[in-house]
Amino acid sequence: YHRLVSSETVYYLWFHGMATAFDEYGFLVRNVNEEDEEGYRCHEYSVPTSSNTAIESWTTLCRDWEHNKNYSHSKVTHLMKKHGIPKPLKPSVWQMILNIDSVQKVYAHVQYESFAERVQRRLSDYSISLQPSQSNIQKLMAAIGDNEQTKDSLEWVKAAKQIMLDAVRTFPDHSMFIGDTTIKENLVLILLMYVEYNPVVGYCQGMCYVAGLLLMDLCAKDAFWCLLSLLEGEKYLLGFYSQSLVRVKLYADIFLLMVKQRNFELGNHLEHLHIHPLMFVTQWLMGLFTGICCWDTVLAIAELMFLEGAHALLRAALAIMEVCSSELLAMPTADKIIFFLQHLPSRLVCHKNLIPVIWNTTVHQSDIDECQRLLEEQKTAEN
Repeated sequence: YHRLVSSETVYYLWFHGMATAFDEYGFLVRNVNEEDEEGYRCHEYSVPTSSNTAIESWTTLCRDWEHNKNYSHSKVTHLMKKHGIPKPLKPSVWQMILNIDSVQKVYAHVQYESFAERVQRRLSDYSISLQPSQSNIQKLMAAIGDNEQTKDSLEWVKAAKQIMLDAVRTFPDHSMFIGDTTIKENLVLILLMYVEYNPVVGYCQGMCYVAGLLLMDLCAKDAFWCLLSLLEGEKYLLGFYSQSLVRVKLYADIFLLMVKQRNFELGNHLEHLHIHPLMFVTQWLMGLFTGICCWDTVLAIAELMFLEGAHALLRAALAIMEVCSSELLAMPTADKIIFFLQHLPSRLVCHKNLIPVIWNTTVHQSDIDECQRLLEEQKTAEN
């Protein structure tokens, strides 16, 4: 999903003084200047600094929500578009717009403490802790080869192994994820808690980046409830991580149709080169665009999705195609285009360039319904 260096390389650079500073979001500043190099991350952020007025407005809105559990969607939209969400208020605002109080009532049977204990108890059966260490991963791999495992236990162990493998690779250049850290344990914990809750979906690669993003600003308990809201909410990511990736495939088809409708020349160019959006848009959708090299842009997209739902991901994807259109049209091969879209340059996707385009890009439910109707007609005609 990400063009990130390994955690071992990051630790080597950090230990040997080749990368000694962290930027304002906690990412390691490295001497990588070429944007197509693995591990490139832009550290020149263009998100406006929150004014005192903006902070006061957000604080008042959060205070009102705490009192009456209600908020003005239009006011949140206005504040988010004009000021973004101030970093100190992100935990409160995220939980507010994700309706965490309501989620906890709907899932009252999900007791955080008991689910956490259940996960740790199951790991202890294999003499394993939550830390995604090499020895713990090896123990899980050995357990997978145990023929006496029940089918359910085997699936759980496989999920635990994959989660630990991915936890090591999740944001390895972020200060909170370097070394054996609590946040890695929390990442493993809340993902395994979700597996406990929904073993049918289980764990799917991509979830780790969603959970990791949440854990950068939330405690484990709050991050779990936000993750549950996102993964189980039809408004959000329900169906994105199913074994068949049914909703990702649908969104990819809708995305291609919308590109053709809004930029006929670009749509034809992609079709002529036999480029299907699943070749690049899968990582955008399933990873919430966390592979973009500008973290202020990533947060703005994620927060818009928290507010508006999965439609915001289509808005972001269409906006990216708009800002990249002229360069994509000049590329003669599929390989060049796919590589470019997987390594988006900061000059195009920095906050000040991309986020205003996303706000000006509209995707209504009626647009999605119309695209689905056209896709169904196309499918019927082909059969």
